Parts: sequence; C-alpha cells; structure tokens
Amino acid sequence: MGTNYPDFLLEANRVLKPGGTLFIAEVLSRFKDVSLFTKHMRGEAGFKAVRVQKLKDFFYIMIFEKVQDAKTVGIMD
Repeated sequence: MGTNYPDFLLEANRVLKPGGTLFIAEVLSRFKDVSLFTKHMRGEAGFKAVRVQKLKDFFYIMIFEKVQDAKTVGIMD
C-alpha cells in the first residue's frame, strides 16, 4: 500500500460499489497488530474483512468487502 495508505484506502472506498472487493497484499512488518488494522477497516474505512491470511512468514493476504462509505482513514500505529 505504501506509506500513504490512508489515501489508498479512501480512493479504494470511493471507486468501489457496495459489495465490491478490495485485495491487499502487504509485508508482515507493516503491522504491529493486524487485528487492529481489520477493526479500523470496518469502523472507519467502510470495509469488512472476508479473509485475512498470513502467507508464509513474509506477507498478509487480505480480502475486504465494501459495506459503507468511508468515514475517515487516519494513521494507525
């Protein structure tokens, strides 16, 4: 996603229809707590987690479904 991931998530929410699918592949080191990220995706970014899976010891593969318009997407620690 890059360091500007809030912009990425807002744009993904803007262009996807409700029920649309967002796929994210990201390195493990990007997240201190992946469950906090998925909670944030639901609460503020407007997506619900369909699947979050660790791929080997390097990546997370995440699939989200758009359920509502984004409220805001802030920086998460």
